[in-house]
Amino acid sequence: MHNADTFGPFLNDSGTCKLHMSRTVREQELVILRMTSLFQSSSVWNRHV
Repeated sequence: MHNADTFGPFLNDSGTCKLHMSRTVREQELVILRMTSLFQSSSVWNRHV
């Protein structure tokens, strides 16, 4: 992470949200892949495929 001060709160929130979701690991990956496709985020796509 290039700037922990900027992204630190986001990472904490996203981690907390993920812990409280009632989705399976497979469902979480499908959501991630769908969002990376919609936003054309090739770097995230490459990490999850």
